[in-house]
Amino acid sequence: MGELKYRDRSSSEGAPSTAPTTPEAMEPHDNDDIWASDNDHESNAATTGQQSREDLLSDLPTVKRQHMTDGYREGLSVGKAKVMQNGFDGGYPIGVSIALRAGKILGCLEGVVAAKDLNEETKAPVKKMLEQARQDLAVSSLLKGMTDETIMESSSIPDSVETVLKKWEKVTFGFGEESGESES
Repeated sequence: MGELKYRDRSSSEGAPSTAPTTPEAMEPHDNDDIWASDNDHESNAATTGQQSREDLLSDLPTVKRQHMTDGYREGLSVGKAKVMQNGFDGGYPIGVSIALRAGKILGCLEGVVAAKDLNEETKAPVKKMLEQARQDLAVSSLLKGMTDETIMESSSIPDSVETVLKKWEKVTFGFGEESGESES
């Protein structure tokens, strides 16, 4: 490849003009490439403009696709952030309430199973209860069949979840479903 040369655009009368230019005021040679190699510029002077235009046109679909992809990703990111924040703000208080109550139940049952003073005969039924409670109080079990919208609309613990929690509170602590009492 030939050596790169800088074409001086200044007039022969002195320094280049510092006046702002507009597209209408630009001279035709201002659109030329200011960097040209000896071989490329001299031998391909007639076809350079046509080739660069064809190269530019062939890149347009790629550039357009890239901009669309980038715009889609950015929109998706912004949309997810807004939706997730709203979901978090609405679901957090409900989730904390459910988790605290389920945690108390499971913690109490695990404490009984871990007690050293109890014999295995006494612990066996509590171990079964603990395993059943773990299954019933698992998030996937408690919220089975519910959508985010269903949970968000109620702004309180859904009835089906409340029923399961009260059942296990009654079994574990002796209050809940029948008396309507709750320790929360």
